[in-house]
Amino acid sequence: MECNNFMNPTFLAHVKQIPETGEWHEHTLAEHSLSVAEMAQKFALEFNGGSIAWTLGLYHDLGKATPDFQQYIRKSSGYQADIRYTITAPREKRHAITGALYVIDRLAREKGCSVHRLMLQPFCHILTHPIAGHHAGLPDWNTPEDPGSLQQQLTDYKFLLSKLELEHPLFPREFREASLKKINIDVLKKTNNLALLGRFLFSSLVDADFLDTERFYDSAQTESRYCSIGLPALREAMDIYLSTLAASAVSSQSPLARLRESILT
Repeated sequence: MECNNFMNPTFLAHVKQIPETGEWHEHTLAEHSLSVAEMAQKFALEFNGGSIAWTLGLYHDLGKATPDFQQYIRKSSGYQADIRYTITAPREKRHAITGALYVIDRLAREKGCSVHRLMLQPFCHILTHPIAGHHAGLPDWNTPEDPGSLQQQLTDYKFLLSKLELEHPLFPREFREASLKKINIDVLKKTNNLALLGRFLFSSLVDADFLDTERFYDSAQTESRYCSIGLPALREAMDIYLSTLAASAVSSQSPLARLRESILT
């Protein structure tokens, strides 16, 4: 990363400006990635996919760790509106596919085999599809003549791997130090329905990504999502509400009220 392009060369995931004060807040890439990893892991523990979901969460936004994308974040947000912007093609702004490319390349190196050979194993698609599709949706693997198929994307965007600033001193150490060997591959190999598992993991990832991003941009909305009231209390409140509706239906003669009464009583 060319530090002379940046007032603050920290790798960012998001930035926001507080309207009332004009103050800018940074959401660092390391902070966001670790938060998403931990949340996705928590969601996926329900189906024994915690270690896989953690890895997906950690690397889902890795493609933002390039000079091009860091320029894009700063320039497009207005955070550093006068920054030199060198992206020459829209495809260089893509970041989701970069994370998928990195994970499969890293796993191949750790296992001592080629990416092509590794991708012949169906379980490896569980590691690439959710990351590649965490914004646009799960892609097909090799639909003929579909430029959006994952197989085609892994070929067309391989050049993005070379743009990752892996050796930059400010590159988040969490990305370098995490080993893919911690993934519970046995879960993938033993499952009877990889397609269903993949969708569960995809859901865990995109929900975690959405919620952590929302927490940064709109903490009030995030706080409103959490409810400390237990199910018994909620059931009691629902019963009271339905009783009120039923009572109001009795006192009304409209067709809608009579239909409601027949349903609620």
